[in-house]
Amino acid sequence: MKALLLLLVVATGSSEAIELPQPIQKEPVRWPTDLPRHTGSRSIQVEFVVLPSGATSDIRLKQSSGQRPCDRAALYAVKRWRYAPRKEPITVVEMVDTCTY
Repeated sequence: MKALLLLLVVATGSSEAIELPQPIQKEPVRWPTDLPRHTGSRSIQVEFVVLPSGATSDIRLKQSSGQRPCDRAALYAVKRWRYAPRKEPITVVEMVDTCTY
């Protein structure tokens, strides 16, 4: 599985250069094992804020896989991600992974 397909930083209107958040811990998604097999595959896109502490916050689904257990697993993984500390919070939209079911 591809762990990182897309990273989009949402700017806040500042004219300063945007410093991309640097991941220091990105645990993989633990996919549910009780899904029907070989019926589909969809990417999951998540929007979240990287706080000055490096923790993630305000995590929400931007693109669903169509399988609620897969979506929950992706959201839970992003909740555990950590980034290098930064001066200001920044909103990130990231393609988390592809859930195959």
